[in-house]
Amino acid sequence: MRITDGGFPAGTHRALRGYRIRITARYRYAFFLSSFLPFLLSVFLLSSPTLAQPTKAFKQAIPPYTFQFPQDHASHPAYQTEWWYYTGHLQSNDRIFGYELTFFRVGINPNPQPGGSRWRMHTLYFAHFALTDEDGEQFF
Repeated sequence: MRITDGGFPAGTHRALRGYRIRITARYRYAFFLSSFLPFLLSVFLLSSPTLAQPTKAFKQAIPPYTFQFPQDHASHPAYQTEWWYYTGHLQSNDRIFGYELTFFRVGINPNPQPGGSRWRMHTLYFAHFALTDEDGEQFF
């Protein structure tokens, strides 16, 4: 059956109700190209300035490392990736919960250039939160 005229079989009236369009591989491919390809292309184009060869790289976390407090409680922009965990237990009258909150920092460009846009991204921050109902054996 050939589909024409906005999803109706050739030779039928447009007012036909209850007709379902078959989703074919060609339709899925066209949907992918029209929806996701522009998104992926824009991500690549927006990140391309950071893909240039940097003149200096991020530091490597190589042991042994001598910790220096209170400086080491904070962020280390010279390193590409780091994270902080906050974990614990909470108790109500009859239930016990566990939680974990994690903050991540990912360096994108080890060579931030002075000037330019204030919106230029050098570091990406994100977080994850999990809650566990220990008695009910559920995760949220």
